[in-house]
Amino acid sequence: MKTNILFILLFLFCASVSAQVPLQIKSSKVHALLNFMDTMAGWPSTSPTLLEYGQANIPKSNTEFYEAVEVYKTLNLDYSAEREQYPELRHQYLSTRNLIIMASVGSRDLHDFSERIMGYLPLTEHDKLMKCLITAAPVYEQLIWSEYYESTQKIIGQISPYKKQIQSLFERAKQFYGGFWTKDYPFIVSLYPIPGESGYTSATPHSNVLVGSFMADNHKDYEGRLGVIVHEMCHIIFDEQPLKLQEDIEKWYLKNDSPYARYAYNYIDEGLATAIGNGWAFEQIHGYVDSLDWYHDPYINQYAKAIFPLVKEYLESKKRMDKEFINQVIAIFEKEFPKCIYDYGLLLNDIDIYSDLEQQVLFSDIFSSLNQYFQVRSANFFNPIIDTKSLETMDKKQQTKMFFLINDESKTYKTVATKITDLQKHLNIDVKEDFILSFWDENSKSNIILINLQKKEDASKAFQKLAELKYINPDNALVKF
Repeated sequence: MKTNILFILLFLFCASVSAQVPLQIKSSKVHALLNFMDTMAGWPSTSPTLLEYGQANIPKSNTEFYEAVEVYKTLNLDYSAEREQYPELRHQYLSTRNLIIMASVGSRDLHDFSERIMGYLPLTEHDKLMKCLITAAPVYEQLIWSEYYESTQKIIGQISPYKKQIQSLFERAKQFYGGFWTKDYPFIVSLYPIPGESGYTSATPHSNVLVGSFMADNHKDYEGRLGVIVHEMCHIIFDEQPLKLQEDIEKWYLKNDSPYARYAYNYIDEGLATAIGNGWAFEQIHGYVDSLDWYHDPYINQYAKAIFPLVKEYLESKKRMDKEFINQVIAIFEKEFPKCIYDYGLLLNDIDIYSDLEQQVLFSDIFSSLNQYFQVRSANFFNPIIDTKSLETMDKKQQTKMFFLINDESKTYKTVATKITDLQKHLNIDVKEDFILSFWDENSKSNIILINLQKKEDASKAFQKLAELKYINPDNALVKF
């Protein structure tokens, strides 16, 4: 009888272990190269530390490399498909860029990568992408990959013993989120090096693939990477909440009476991932709460630390997030950021950008310049401004709306004013001057930031001005510069 009981206990233990989601820790030269070119092109979600290292160590005389970077800046890798049944303010869009990143992590070499992504892009874009990567490959190999290959293998070895603990923490997080994930779908973590002991690292989730950097000359950097892995897993399981739960959460936010609810909603995904990954998971692994900053964005860092006690209570009570939880995190947000409804830094976290510029120019030039002054988590691009689809979204979507008018003859301005009715108060403004209009639009229930410029090259000056102002002045919408 004792033997039978022991057998049953062992069987249950083995079943519990096998039920955990498989986790693979690896590195991918192809993805590291792709990320390096993203970085050198100044694209979002890349490390400024890696950019500075590349610029300092690749001589300007290497014209072939820098010409490839300029071509890379013009590439459009981000074609999207919309999941219309999902709530508007959640992640509705599927992106070819995500698929390209996932393919790079699984590729043996550039030839294999080219075959895997065939059909994702127009062939002309595909061809330019591959030529850029082939040109950059020997530069990256010599400068970083070969130099830090041993460091990369070392951190993989340092993290691997923690895999079972990470898997266990993920199961607890999954229960809290109420998301769907099973052992049939493994997580793959791909790491790439950034030279130096300290600096800015980055990590992003792409379905079951998590990619992230580490400081290659810091031999204890793996300690922080453990929490980052859980952080990125949280983003994924948040996206994988059932449709009904996503609809309920959006309803709990948008029907809350607080004027801060919409802004709190913008920050909940990153706030929860940081509180769980960089806060709770770090504490579970190391036995103490990290006293340093948990996130490089000061708003997310502050919010994550403020909701941490509540998040920890739910996790340790094995409770799923519910309406009461949402009400409490909204109240915490209001307490932490009483001026958020006027704060450009918060308002630009999640934006719709309207412009007559070509989308790739808008993305590579304007958006990259915006990211030098503000942390933008999510952005949708609409062009041209008076396109039917663009006009339809203006009074429906509730995100902050940023308009770029370049050398406008007032026709576009007046057309936008038919949808953003508060602009009609400023119809006599001289569009031959550079100015910014910022105000709350009651019709669309969103903040409006309209930037009028004579030259697109002056966009950086406009963003610098917004950073200097910091807050919208509700008594004076117009700022000339």
